[in-house]
Amino acid sequence: MQKTKTSLASALLLLGGALTPAIAQNYADGIEYYKSGQPDRAKIILER
Repeated sequence: MQKTKTSLASALLLLGGALTPAIAQNYADGIEYYKSGQPDRAKIILER
């Protein structure tokens, strides 16, 4: 049982670490669209 909990915790940490850069990139892309005068596209990206 302990091995299962450890494996699950490790998998969740790995997944979180993989998703964080993708979320940060989407945020940066949304800001760039907003700055370039495309607020509709920025809104689409930031709402993902």
